[in-house]
Amino acid sequence: MGLSKLEQLRNLMTQKKSKRYYAKRLGISENEVQELLDGIKKKQTPEVQSVEEGEVTFEQNLEKNEIKVCKLWTFAPKPEDVIKEHNIDENRWKLAQIWIKQTSKGYLTSAAFTSKQASDFTQEDALKIIKSVQPVPKKIKPQQNKFLPKAALILPKQDAHLDKFDIDGNNDIEKRFTDIENSIFKILAKAKLSNHIEKVTYIVGSDQFNSEWTQATTKGTPQKNILTYEEGFSRIVEHEAGILDLLLESVDKVDVIFVPGNHDHHVGWHLIHCLQGMFRKNDRISFDIAPKNRKYEKYSKTAIMFNHGDVLKGKDLAHRFPMEFRENWSQCENFYIFTGDKHHEVSQDIHGIKFFQVPALSTAKSFWDDKNGYTCTKAEMTGFLITAENGMTDIYKEML
Repeated sequence: MGLSKLEQLRNLMTQKKSKRYYAKRLGISENEVQELLDGIKKKQTPEVQSVEEGEVTFEQNLEKNEIKVCKLWTFAPKPEDVIKEHNIDENRWKLAQIWIKQTSKGYLTSAAFTSKQASDFTQEDALKIIKSVQPVPKKIKPQQNKFLPKAALILPKQDAHLDKFDIDGNNDIEKRFTDIENSIFKILAKAKLSNHIEKVTYIVGSDQFNSEWTQATTKGTPQKNILTYEEGFSRIVEHEAGILDLLLESVDKVDVIFVPGNHDHHVGWHLIHCLQGMFRKNDRISFDIAPKNRKYEKYSKTAIMFNHGDVLKGKDLAHRFPMEFRENWSQCENFYIFTGDKHHEVSQDIHGIKFFQVPALSTAKSFWDDKNGYTCTKAEMTGFLITAENGMTDIYKEML
């Protein structure tokens, strides 16, 4: 007789994946997965005394981020024996406590494992995750109306803070993923109604994560997150891969550009490096993974600069634009700068260079945000349409 859905889910939970992943693997809905998870949470950890010879118990507590295991052994086991017996992933869990009691029936053993915290996690662990990813299958090039005007769609997304803890309790990270994915889908649909989208430029980084693996910003300011670093990284990679799949199904070419943020300079680079490996077999997608703070691209007669906006102001960026992009400057007629960081919208014409500070994607509010009154600006996705002939002609907005 096969394992029940509950037992199958219990086994899958060691992988620390999303509800969407579990639902797909089990062939059930996400609501049914949640019901099973609720049942697991309510179930009490089994008593050590109830373990019979040869019986193995395994209990994962989602709220406390811990695993408890019990077994009656015929010999006194070593910690590595317990880890092997219960198939514990040492990349995600560390042994917190182990008890061994000799009884008339054998050696009664109980062990507790806790999720690795930021202090336990290293860059070597991050590289292990990156190396473990498999390439995404190649997508078929979409059909578009080539008689429509040619254009590029710019998605300069900023300040998603996807794993940021919200003091009002809106901490469903899957909903955050879905809201962003839906907003991109809607913007794409609008843009394609009247244009042949030759490519999408998609920004990765720029405070996509709320912190480094240290649970602090790159400079060291402490942050409160929803998930452990390992789970947050895995689920955000899955989310971003889904968005790139969507873009490849909709347009001819996708350029993914890494723009470092002040919360996630290093982990943002790990993210795009991971995505580059996943899509390495697709020649319709390119990745700029260089950890430089100002990035440039040219589309037809348009020159574009991307920056997070945490240090240099609009005028300072505009002064650097012609010098740092001098090889292409004279070939262009339209000039745009896209930044973020300040979480609210600003647009400015700086001697013919159009500067746009886009709103944040994050809907989460921290105690610091509340204390400083940064609670009124609404989150939104902004897309900019750049035509081959006339530069920017449309701006699309979707509220989150």
